[in-house]
Amino acid sequence: MIVIVKLVWDSWNVEHIARHDVIPEEVEEVCHGKYIVRETYDKRLLLIGPTLSERILAIVLGTTKRRGAIIRLQHGLPVRRRSAFMKMNTSRSIR
Repeated sequence: MIVIVKLVWDSWNVEHIARHDVIPEEVEEVCHGKYIVRETYDKRLLLIGPTLSERILAIVLGTTKRRGAIIRLQHGLPVRRRSAFMKMNTSRSIR
């Protein structure tokens, strides 16, 4: 299990997720809620989980090189098929 204490927000990642119609509050809701987590390339983490409004998001997190273990948002986008989340939910562990 991972614990996300704080996400680093800057203009780049706020603008990037906005292109996917995602806002920082939704990302925070996923990161502090019930999600599935997988390790991806370059030691990044993929989190898939619901917002408080039950919108399913895929969030990619990485650590900042200059700040050690601080988590920085890399990507955030909606999961188009809820069935994909449900399938992963039943076959894998959830935080």
